[in-house]
Amino acid sequence: MSPFLSAYFARTGWQQPVQVDIDTLRALHLHHNCAIPFENIDVVMPREIHLEDQCLVDKLVTARRGGYCFEQNGLFERVLREVGFTVRSVLGRVVLASPPQMPPRTHRLLLVELNGERWIADVGFGGQTLTAPIRLLANEEQETPHGLYRLLSEGNDWILQFSHHDHWQSMYHFDLTTQYFSDYVMGNFWSAHWPQSHFRHHLLMCRHLPDGGKLTLTNFNFTHWQKGHAEEQVHLPDANALYQVMQSRFGLGVDDPKHGFSLDALTEEPEARELVEEAVQSAERARLLRTCMTELHEDYREALFLVYFEGLSHAETAAVMGKREKQVADLIYRGKIALRKRLEQEGITDAYNG
Repeated sequence: MSPFLSAYFARTGWQQPVQVDIDTLRALHLHHNCAIPFENIDVVMPREIHLEDQCLVDKLVTARRGGYCFEQNGLFERVLREVGFTVRSVLGRVVLASPPQMPPRTHRLLLVELNGERWIADVGFGGQTLTAPIRLLANEEQETPHGLYRLLSEGNDWILQFSHHDHWQSMYHFDLTTQYFSDYVMGNFWSAHWPQSHFRHHLLMCRHLPDGGKLTLTNFNFTHWQKGHAEEQVHLPDANALYQVMQSRFGLGVDDPKHGFSLDALTEEPEARELVEEAVQSAERARLLRTCMTELHEDYREALFLVYFEGLSHAETAAVMGKREKQVADLIYRGKIALRKRLEQEGITDAYNG
């Protein structure tokens, strides 16, 4: 076994023999999801993200950090290849937020060929990522440890969808065109530097759990999900609480000389500091909102929570709730009226100004 594989297996807690078969592929996939968190901290701080093999090892394995798709699937591709799988990366166009025009190729995923069958593996799509490989077959519902997925086929394009509230939501389009390292560098640079990139304006983390649950962090909002429902929700009051949750709940390494970061470093850059200052100012407001929101109608509560606490756009909220964007806008409007009245009943007039 190579030193690289030994270090990677130690990072993910893998202690079994490896074989080139579907059971090993499934187990490796889930181990990766549960050990190496999805995160975009380097984009927020900001730091440059490098995709060379040794850079990925230094950050995700040695420093015990996480990363996003270009890093996660880049590392996992090397793991599978060294184990003996036939694997290569392809690129997808993310459509989760129902963009008005087809977006560029900014998502890296993996195509695995095994015993005459083709499989899709993806350890880098955040909270909705696959936690097991799925066959490259159209119109077949496929179960994973964390949800139900299917693929649609339109000409040369494939579309990955996940099931949410009895609704199929498209995640990304992709084809099987050969990609090169320069294509990943281009997509990575766009994702990290484009002014409107979601990664530049939101701190995002996710770690899946072996029992089918997952932990997510959107800015200062921590959620423990179980079977699609929020089992625990915490609005973190300050940067220190955020720093501790990153380590204790997501297992993030922060001590590496190159890829680690101190509490001060986390807040010294303008983008990161802005997130922290906003959290401190809104901690009490968030507590009041949460208290009153629990009494609202379920649809109002879910829509307001996704927009104001998870930081999703109306289009993204519509996708998650399985509703049209116009319906979500109406829920937000009516929910805000109901919430304002409830706050006023408590004598609170300055906690909500949305």
